[in-house]
Amino acid sequence: MKNLQDLVASLEHKPGTAKSWRTDEGAKESLTFEEYHRRVIALSKAFSGLGIKPDDHVMHVADNNPDWVAVSLALNNIGAVDVPRGSDSSEEELAYILDHSDAKYLLVKDERTYEKLADAIPERVRAVVSLEGDFAAPLEQLVTAFADDDYQSPPVDEDDLSCIIYTSGTTGKPKGVMLTHKNFLSNFPILAEVEGMRDDDVWMSILPPWHVFQRAAEYCSLHTSAEMFHTTPAKAAQELAEIRPTIFPTVPRLWESIYAKAMKQTHRAAQEMSGPSGVLLRAMLRGGIIPKLYVPGKVKDSLQERVGGRMRFAVSGGGPLPGYLDDYFRKAGIDIVEGYGMTETSPVIAARVRGEGKKSRYTVGYPLPNVDVRIADPDTNEPLLPRMYGEVQVSGPLVMKGYYKDSEGTRRALVDDGDGKEWLKTGDRGRFDRYGHLKLRGRYKDIILGPDGENIDPTSLEERLTKHDLVEHSLVFRPEGSRFLFALIVPHEASLREYCEEHGISYGSLAEALETPGVRDAYNELLRMYNGSAKQHHRIKGWRLLDSPLKVGQEITTTLKLKRKEILESRRYEAEGLVSDKGFTKSI
Repeated sequence: MKNLQDLVASLEHKPGTAKSWRTDEGAKESLTFEEYHRRVIALSKAFSGLGIKPDDHVMHVADNNPDWVAVSLALNNIGAVDVPRGSDSSEEELAYILDHSDAKYLLVKDERTYEKLADAIPERVRAVVSLEGDFAAPLEQLVTAFADDDYQSPPVDEDDLSCIIYTSGTTGKPKGVMLTHKNFLSNFPILAEVEGMRDDDVWMSILPPWHVFQRAAEYCSLHTSAEMFHTTPAKAAQELAEIRPTIFPTVPRLWESIYAKAMKQTHRAAQEMSGPSGVLLRAMLRGGIIPKLYVPGKVKDSLQERVGGRMRFAVSGGGPLPGYLDDYFRKAGIDIVEGYGMTETSPVIAARVRGEGKKSRYTVGYPLPNVDVRIADPDTNEPLLPRMYGEVQVSGPLVMKGYYKDSEGTRRALVDDGDGKEWLKTGDRGRFDRYGHLKLRGRYKDIILGPDGENIDPTSLEERLTKHDLVEHSLVFRPEGSRFLFALIVPHEASLREYCEEHGISYGSLAEALETPGVRDAYNELLRMYNGSAKQHHRIKGWRLLDSPLKVGQEITTTLKLKRKEILESRRYEAEGLVSDKGFTKSI
């Protein structure tokens, strides 16, 4: 394949089901590959008839559904550039992207989404298309109007832009990452081959498709002639058991949720166990020592049932997979393939090879065969000695063209090694182990400098806090001028409500519950146990429980990564209230 037009053309003669989903009434519906190919061509005719030309930028605001990738491929099929975003993005973010991307056309999910942008649409936008509903220019009316048009795909070069994906903005304004047809075609076919993806696989899709991770999953399923079932995160638990997928791309947070439920089952199983093993397990659980590699038979069977019983592997991406989840699910017989990538690398840099077991745990596996990875000094960009930690830098056909209308940002991100080879500075800290696996240890921008000059990766500390079922999110930080670490903790509301019921504590609201001595004692005990097993410079001096969840898009990304700067700004009162004039914690 030379471009994504070739992927579209390949769909026409593939056998089997391409897409499936449930209607609002609960009935399962599907499209064959031949039908899906016809849909992409019909959309290509509609967009071409509307006036969209090659190289036109088209903002595409929609969510996970079977038609999403058909719309995106249709835009690429006529040579246009897709500028995707989710409908849950803020008005400010959508307005910024619409303006910055120089989009000439706007595709919006529904009228509610349109209202977010109605006052920010610049004059250059020639038409607004409604993907659902009958306002503006309804998509299905366009499909009908241009159904009989003769259509021939215009020539598209492999170096032409496929899309401009705006980053999640964890460090400020979103950056427009320019990705070409070649970028994608150098990546997803290789990944499919490395991981042994097959035409009898059934994928389940719950992630936002505008995110490059899910886009790659969509391309892999189409390329390998496999079925992709579309649902929502809210329905994922039910559909996993009913659809019984063989491949499931998702983010670490979902596995944390499944783990929390499994640990509750383990507590119940421990109460039923007799003899020395039961006594030991109950003592370990009471002491906060989680037996990572112990999965009771009942719990293991329940976990297998919960994911459908035939899952060949799950793909975890969009953020690091905590080590305790790695251990636990491997013991439970669920193979989680952790991948590593970025929007700027379209997206996969490295991935574990299935079947290696313990050999590759706590790593993101090997770089893909056509990807060069080096570990370099982040300041000088000089390669470091083997086994040393440094910045992960990447070179190869997967690397972006640059940031849209940001030559300075592109210059900082892409560096020449003097021999004509360009390297992308990922900002991630890592090294290779003795087997050649890539091991990551935080991002340079997140590293906290300790009082004695040591580097502290807050994400590893946050993982330890978040694995407790009473914690939804945690953010560890060191205030300016303080020698100590502090934490903001977002309670897991469903688990806290259950805890209150079990302990006879009244639960009117989250804010009220956090004021009760019983709940405060539970969190104090959690932090006491954390500090008891933490290194001296990793101990948390004070913490504050937040009485409202983090806001998606503003404080966390759609793949649930913390936007640290924004959280510390929006929760400034809580953060600053932690530290007194003498640097000691105040009461939670």
